[in-house]
Amino acid sequence: MLGLGIISPIMPLYASDLGANLVQIGLLSSAWSISRLIFTAPAGRYSDRGSKKRVIMAGLLVYAVISFLYVLAWDFTSLISIRFLHGLGSAMTMPIAM
Repeated sequence: MLGLGIISPIMPLYASDLGANLVQIGLLSSAWSISRLIFTAPAGRYSDRGSKKRVIMAGLLVYAVISFLYVLAWDFTSLISIRFLHGLGSAMTMPIAM
């Protein structure tokens, strides 16, 4: 949760530098939550059937790798795609860790 808290206040400024308008910045904030909404239940189901350790390790790997991709975003579309994938990594770790 600390990583999410650190990046969230900076994200609107970064999106603005990439030319995003206010509606797009709102979508950017929602992309992470929408991704978690979509992928949390399937990740939880998969971890119940398989190995919780493998799912949480894969989620942490996705979360870490995607975190580094933010600096490579060249426009708003790439930024929102990265943010959506960041939510996937979170969906794979948070429900299992709780």
